[in-house]
Amino acid sequence: MKKISLDTWIQLVGLLSVLAGLVFVGLEMRLSRNIALASQIQARSNQGLSHMDTYIEAGIDWLGVSYPETYDATLTQYEIIKRNEEVGRWLVLEADYAQYTQGLMTEDFWEAKSGGSINSILRCEARDVYEVRILRAPAGLQELIEEQTRPSCN
Repeated sequence: MKKISLDTWIQLVGLLSVLAGLVFVGLEMRLSRNIALASQIQARSNQGLSHMDTYIEAGIDWLGVSYPETYDATLTQYEIIKRNEEVGRWLVLEADYAQYTQGLMTEDFWEAKSGGSINSILRCEARDVYEVRILRAPAGLQELIEEQTRPSCN
């Protein structure tokens, strides 16, 4: 059996170190990409919430303006504010879902945040917002919401 020289061992260790470094850099780049995507979604959500605040302050029904088929002239000021808040709740839920699916939110934290939000958006009073927003939600979030028991609304 031939003995392997010390120089060969040093080269092998150096090569493995370089390979490990490249794997580490690749993982870091993937994590940075996920963080950037989640940050972008969060920024859009924050912009939407800021936009929603403008509608709330002006007493304008965002849903009725954005989706004329949902316009209801009989809504009270309170009902308009509640509808606007429900749209805002959807924006937050979608941003949270993006963070969760990117691995930037723990399972426990996601369960705690999403449970209350999903229960709220399934309420009968929020049915009109639900019918518009569910079609625009990410497929995975749609499935998660659809798995929940919805109250029967008249």
